[in-house]
Amino acid sequence: MNPLLRILYHFLKTIVRISLRIFYRHTVVEGRELLAVTGPAIVVSNHPSTLMDPFNAVARVKRIVFFLANASLFKHPVVDRILSTLYCIKIERYSDTGGKPLQNEEAFAQCREFLQKGGCLYVAPEGTSEAERKLRRIKTGTARIALSAEAANGFELGIKILPVGLNYSDPRYFRADIQVRAGEHIRVSDFREIFERDPWEAVERLTEAIHAALSRLIVDASDDEEEAELSVLEDLAQTETPLPFAQTVDRSQELLRRWRRFDGAKEPVQTYGRSLREHGLSDRVVAGWKPGPGFRLSLLAGALPAVYGYLNHLLPCGLPALIDRKFNRWPCYEATYKYVSGLVLAPLFYFLQIKLVAALTDLELWYAISLPLTGFFTDWYGRRWALWREARRLAKLAVNRADQFNELKSSRLSAETCLKTLHV
Repeated sequence: MNPLLRILYHFLKTIVRISLRIFYRHTVVEGRELLAVTGPAIVVSNHPSTLMDPFNAVARVKRIVFFLANASLFKHPVVDRILSTLYCIKIERYSDTGGKPLQNEEAFAQCREFLQKGGCLYVAPEGTSEAERKLRRIKTGTARIALSAEAANGFELGIKILPVGLNYSDPRYFRADIQVRAGEHIRVSDFREIFERDPWEAVERLTEAIHAALSRLIVDASDDEEEAELSVLEDLAQTETPLPFAQTVDRSQELLRRWRRFDGAKEPVQTYGRSLREHGLSDRVVAGWKPGPGFRLSLLAGALPAVYGYLNHLLPCGLPALIDRKFNRWPCYEATYKYVSGLVLAPLFYFLQIKLVAALTDLELWYAISLPLTGFFTDWYGRRWALWREARRLAKLAVNRADQFNELKSSRLSAETCLKTLHV
């Protein structure tokens, strides 16, 4: 690789790593030793959050990684030149060609050559992105690339596939939590015997292995209904036994396994979930949480710094949110719109605001220090404020709609009974 491109890669990667630490509230990485993959390799992950997924999967891999990118991104000649130079290989999907036959021979040849040179490639094997906790059908392209490269070299390349599971508290949101979980490597040479007998069977078997590996690393609901039911069970379990986000992922996987074996009526959980969404409430509040004196005092004492932080971040954070609402039509792109626009606008408006304060006062240093501190504080305060508003909403429901309040409480008891039968 050109030395300048190598330097540029590490510079851009540093920016991405720092910005991801800011964009996400908590990031937990599991299996760091597995991320230190050597030799020719393909990194694969689930794909609920478009651009954020390759960034989150690759930012922890300590080597240069190239990306298999959708052909639709390369339509403009200038963008084509930039992406082709900056570590991307163009791949067509049927959505890119309008259903016409795919022309991916050149892309596959590039991938094979890249792997033969010991390179590391990122692929999102689902092909498309959806903001859901469900692993969709894995496309065969990853397996075909890996097996064809190995076959062309007598299965002596030693290509490894590194599965990375991405578990988001919500893949759409700024300041969400994320767990990055690396899995055991899949050795492509293990499929040599099958390939020599039947190449297509080897492709299918390797594709199945990729699907199974990713499914083990994430919370993998079978459909929207099951995901909605699981969300209710998760809220109930978190109220009963609060855990850090990374530990809730393991619990959610166990909840899902037991829920699938549950042979009782599931309607109570579904009904309670609909009631929570209808009233805009969380289980924690319905279970009886109320703001105590200390909580109220923290809201009162933190009001001024929170307002200061809110006003000073109207442009750095508000504009990316506005851009997302104005131009984005797909939930899976929400975080990407906010991240990419924020990567430009947040530093820009920080700089302009600091220059303005410097022109008016001699407090620019203190102002600059206050910006990130009050930004994080306002995020923390906003969560507490939202919880207080929920408690107020429930209190008003109890006074103004006693029948609905009692029905909500009764619904929770029935759903809680379902949770207890799972013994998680």
